[in-house]
Amino acid sequence: MFPEKPKNKQKNDHSSPLRAKILIGLLSLIILLGVFTAQILPRLMLPSIHLSDVESVQIEDQWMGLSQFAPIVADYTLDMTDTGLVGDASFSIANYAVTQSTTITIPAETVQAFITMLETASLEQGPYEPFWEWTDDYPYISMLFETDHGEIEIFTSSQGESHTPWGARIDDVEYVISSDIPMQALVLIEPYLQRDILDTMVNEYNP
Repeated sequence: MFPEKPKNKQKNDHSSPLRAKILIGLLSLIILLGVFTAQILPRLMLPSIHLSDVESVQIEDQWMGLSQFAPIVADYTLDMTDTGLVGDASFSIANYAVTQSTTITIPAETVQAFITMLETASLEQGPYEPFWEWTDDYPYISMLFETDHGEIEIFTSSQGESHTPWGARIDDVEYVISSDIPMQALVLIEPYLQRDILDTMVNEYNP
């Protein structure tokens, strides 16, 4: 009788590398899902600016600084009509020492271009923090839209020509607009805002 051969207790387990690859793949997938959930998904879920059903607009354009004319204020209360935005404009300088008001109309086609431009602005998660780099220059611009689905406010107190960044408030939640799109939209309606009245008031002011 031949002696029994010793059994090989250490068999080659070819499935171990496969298991390792599967585990690494699962861990990578978990990490990717975590990144998607934490960074990408919130951006996809951000609301857009929808202004197709605007009923009225209130625009405040104010500036405060070290000047005898400050604060310089232009306020607009406008209602949407078939012909466009129609309403009152009020101007004041030197802490309301001089005031003037008038009525304005912004044509429907210009209003549509204004709204379309604003709707292209991308929202980011807030809160809004203005850009300030120097003293004695404190602007404030607010556009408050009354719509069928609630209020939407686009605002800024940032310094600079385009006042970037801007903020937005939708359903009491604050967002940030990092582009100059709101300023581009305001430029479209600028010819109808009659701000030359403010220029005349400043030039003629004699305290």
